[in-house]
Amino acid sequence: CGDPVSSISLPYNKTYAELQCLGLDGMSPAEYMQYTDMLKQALAEEFMAWYQYHIVIQFLEGEEGTGEIKKLFSELADDELNHHAAKIMELMERIDIVPTCLFNGCWDNFIPFKHRSDICSPCTLENVINNITLETGAIDTYVRIVKFTKDKDPQGHELFTEILADEQSHLDKL
Repeated sequence: CGDPVSSISLPYNKTYAELQCLGLDGMSPAEYMQYTDMLKQALAEEFMAWYQYHIVIQFLEGEEGTGEIKKLFSELADDELNHHAAKIMELMERIDIVPTCLFNGCWDNFIPFKHRSDICSPCTLENVINNITLETGAIDTYVRIVKFTKDKDPQGHELFTEILADEQSHLDKL
């Protein structure tokens, strides 16, 4: 991981040698930048989903506030933040990506409009529909990332295959 011949700087701030050191042997510098954007989108979508589930829980009333819907939303919120987002951030750290913009309050800029939902409706049915929109968007994102990482990032491919299955399970539960 220090061959001076292959350390000539290429566009997108990573050389082939640096990518190889990061375990991204099958990735070009341009693909690394594309991957960076995909990971930022996936992380932003996980934060959005967590926020949607977490905020709505606070406003559920009656049976919904103590029953199965609250329990399901709590489980899904935990999964989005403490499993998916945390694992994506670990992966980003491993491959030298710092999602600074996500922490400056503009994380929703990474989420395609069709993947967004109206946050926190007073109607539980609307909240379920909003969550279905978010989960469907996440599935679209992870299908794309799984295809992209297949021969480029084996560890990422395994992680995103696992998260994709979780997101499909979330959608089934809703």
